[in-house]
Amino acid sequence: MNKLLKMWSYVLISLVFCISLCNTQAPRHCFSPPELTFKGASFNHHLSVFTNYIGQYDAHNQRLAYKGDEYRETLDNHHWIIMLYKEKTIFEINLKDKTCHKFAFKKFRHFGVPENAIFEDAYELGGPGESVEVEEWYEPHFFGGKSWVGVFSRKHCYPVSTFVFKNHRNESTTTLYSNVVEGLLDPEWFIPPSSCKHDTWGRPSTMVGDLHGHVGLF
Repeated sequence: MNKLLKMWSYVLISLVFCISLCNTQAPRHCFSPPELTFKGASFNHHLSVFTNYIGQYDAHNQRLAYKGDEYRETLDNHHWIIMLYKEKTIFEINLKDKTCHKFAFKKFRHFGVPENAIFEDAYELGGPGESVEVEEWYEPHFFGGKSWVGVFSRKHCYPVSTFVFKNHRNESTTTLYSNVVEGLLDPEWFIPPSSCKHDTWGRPSTMVGDLHGHVGLF
């Protein structure tokens, strides 16, 4: 009798361990931490525009802020972009000429993997002794192929890279993320400068369009 009980105990322990291990390794839809500061590098394939920036993401207050540079063959713009979703306003400040414009926007969405995304693969970035586990997800495009591909760290759901296919004209943007840390670098970035008191409605730059379509904003 004692041997039978011991045997069943071992079976139950093994089963619980297996379930826990499987749940740990199973792919899951996830949200990134609610406050992040990061570096981003984007390339708009259709327009051949490079963008480098520092970004701040505040899910609690539904807002984002970016400061960075947009590079074309003959154009070099320095932008400060503030996306205030609760106030229903996006500000774009040109740091060269201090002009400010505002735009309409779509609803706020969290950084992370959307519920309708499909799991593609899990793998490691790096090499022996210095690697990180990531998961790759995608959203199918109604024209065929993929409209969004997102790679996130497996443990904390930090953004690693995204690819966004925008429309039938083959407009697409690839973004790489680095130096991701939790918390906000400078909350003052979310406050529009005085030059925006008399702002006007305008046409958003390529940088605004690309930022509005990256991680979690599809």
